Amino acid sequence: MKNILKYQIILIMVLGFGSCVSLDTPPTSEITENVYWQSKADFDMALTGCYAGLQSNVMASSQPFFDCMTDNSSVSSQSAYGLNIGYFLEGAISPSNGGIVSDLYANCYKAIIRTNIFLKNIDSYKGSDIAASRTQLIGEASFIRGYCYWMLYLYYGEVPIVKEVLDLTNQIKPKSTLNEVYLSTMADIELAIKSLPDKTYKAMAGHATKSAALALKSRILMYQATLNRSTPDVSLFQQAYDAISQITVYNNTSLDVDYAKIFQPATQEASNEIMFSIKYKAPSNYSNWDIGASLYNNVKPTKDLWDSYEAGDKRRDATIALNGKYTWPGGQQITLPTTYAFLVKAARPVLTPASIWTGSEQSDQDAVIIRYGEVLLLKAEVANELGKPISEIVNYINTVRTRSGLGALLMSLSQAQLRTAIRNERRVECCFEFMRWYDLKRWGILNSRLNGFNPDPIVNPGRSIIYPERQFYLPLPQYEIDISNGILIQNPAYN
Repeated sequence: MKNILKYQIILIMVLGFGSCVSLDTPPTSEITENVYWQSKADFDMALTGCYAGLQSNVMASSQPFFDCMTDNSSVSSQSAYGLNIGYFLEGAISPSNGGIVSDLYANCYKAIIRTNIFLKNIDSYKGSDIAASRTQLIGEASFIRGYCYWMLYLYYGEVPIVKEVLDLTNQIKPKSTLNEVYLSTMADIELAIKSLPDKTYKAMAGHATKSAALALKSRILMYQATLNRSTPDVSLFQQAYDAISQITVYNNTSLDVDYAKIFQPATQEASNEIMFSIKYKAPSNYSNWDIGASLYNNVKPTKDLWDSYEAGDKRRDATIALNGKYTWPGGQQITLPTTYAFLVKAARPVLTPASIWTGSEQSDQDAVIIRYGEVLLLKAEVANELGKPISEIVNYINTVRTRSGLGALLMSLSQAQLRTAIRNERRVECCFEFMRWYDLKRWGILNSRLNGFNPDPIVNPGRSIIYPERQFYLPLPQYEIDISNGILIQNPAYN
């Protein structure tokens, strides 16, 4: 964990931002800690720095690349824009690969370090100027830390729990057990639920809300209910159902009318569906989303994903373009950098051939992390597993399907048929949103689904993915093992 201490020293909350409201504004100056933490303004700025900890490419703008670990897409090369994600499809991921292995681990802990320092200082601060906002500030920081630990838990499994400010005496941390990481993550999320306002995300100007925390809690519970179990833990399903049912600020009319606009930079701010996102604002704060996924065409949707859409599903053409041509609404037809499948979901719309993406692209689409459409499908799923009335289950699904231009599901479907329908609905509704790997893992079909799968049968008909069971988790970065003096132990599957 020495590297984590190094990050802490470098990032010791001198990344103050210009405003507690503008979460997409970058640092404007550096401030030494001995003159910091003196007023509410300092805490507001520092909290924005905590949110900014989520803005690394691997946690935000590289979102589409994570589906390249699944049956939804393949990549143009092993490097896949620096994430080395192509090695997954060869069963060749290793602790020394770098890319996603090291970047996700490091950036989650960088964000955790910021929240740890923030929470330590707000705990000791005696000023009365934050009396009215102290609880909310703590809730927001807890949500951010809980989300980071959720990512670590999902992708690495057993990891060190660090909830204090590190120094030379406590910098080396061993792994905690799976259950300890789960319980620690849930403790942060529960504190966030208790502390955050019950308002819409739009009303909170991009700050975390109680509804987002409840949705994240349900997501974690649905994963935990099946993890390493031959029979699901129904009590955890019930807790997930109860958590979603406590979301009071949304109802069945809260889906945005236009699916595509949820993800496009010019229209996201007006969305009523987004419950939490990682925010950008060009030109002062931007990502390489369109360079990596669009200009370089690194993320290639599979024919299998295309075939998963029903005829007439509006989401298909808002997600995938075929045969090298595409026309955004209100624009001209453009030629895309591919002759087959191209990812258009979340790409900046190119309305004229002259405005196609370039190497200097400054992307500012927000990475959508939690939204109501996905939450509705999660509630449909858990309701089905709990044996709730079919009318309730189908209502949740049909709300999403109606927006997509599809007909209603039949009330005569069995539980097994509904399970199949919900799983496919989640695939086409939530592709390229960090959801597919999560879903395949918790359904217990990650390896069986991917071993032998061919992501591009038209271009490469003889290809067959190798996906060993050890890739259920990422390895811990080898450099962290090397500097831990034997205290941090590698995931046994990679020894």
